[in-house]
Amino acid sequence: MPSVLTVDPGVHLGYALVGREFTLDVLVLSGDYREAVGEAVRRLRPLLLKADRVYVEEWGYQGRRLGKEQMVPLALAGAFLALGAEPVDPGWKWRMTRGLLLGSAEKMGVKFPSGLDRKDRALWFRLHLEGYGPALSRIRELPKKLRPHALDALALAIYARSYEKIGGKEVAPG
Repeated sequence: MPSVLTVDPGVHLGYALVGREFTLDVLVLSGDYREAVGEAVRRLRPLLLKADRVYVEEWGYQGRRLGKEQMVPLALAGAFLALGAEPVDPGWKWRMTRGLLLGSAEKMGVKFPSGLDRKDRALWFRLHLEGYGPALSRIRELPKKLRPHALDALALAIYARSYEKIGGKEVAPG
């Protein structure tokens, strides 16, 4: 199976390499989009070279004016797309967690780490059900504010690999 690198763009850039090797972490980048792009590309270069496919979550902004906080994710997404990454529609999270009942997670004794919102808890539960416990343990070790970004990157990698397995037809794994 090919190695997939996924990037969740932002000042807290989550990334995951899943395949022949496994890497999962979060880069804490500068709030200046030029510095953030340079640092992200420089630090992820070894993983970019190892990956067979690279995916980045599309990031859009629908406001009147771009603020400083929107520039970093947009610039990062653009940079990775320019380097050949494939965009993934932000609706992937909904497709991946569709039909999951979080109430059943409590009945099964699944413990969620702090720092996750409802959508993130649904992703956590999906990955728990699919047997990604060791990777979830790695996320649990991260500081609270970084956990959602690592979780998104890991879940996006699992989603992208499922997408890849079926020849590019976009379906929810599971």
